[in-house]
Amino acid sequence: MEKAADILSAAMRQMNQPEAPLAWLAGTWATLVGETLASHTHPVALIAGALEIQTSGAEWQRQLEPLSGQFCEKINRAWGSRLVKELRFSMARPVAGTISKSEDNKYTPFVRTRGK
Repeated sequence: MEKAADILSAAMRQMNQPEAPLAWLAGTWATLVGETLASHTHPVALIAGALEIQTSGAEWQRQLEPLSGQFCEKINRAWGSRLVKELRFSMARPVAGTISKSEDNKYTPFVRTRGK
């Protein structure tokens, strides 16, 4: 029995629409990279084999860049051919009128307490 992802990727490969591969990536992203990574990343553009992945912050970008080759292999294996040649990471831009937590003086990521 074929997996739904295999059937979907085969159907998307047959489509002659340039946005089909990106739509497939967006739809299968959580399955490809896992729920945790999918909650901090998402594919935003695929141009000439270069996949742009937007991350939720610089920390995620730094940690994921060394894993680019592994991501490419996994994506290409799921697609069934060489769809992605390279990955480019970018950070999500904040919505107008909001500031990031690192720039918010009222945000405290943790509170240290001294042992008694």
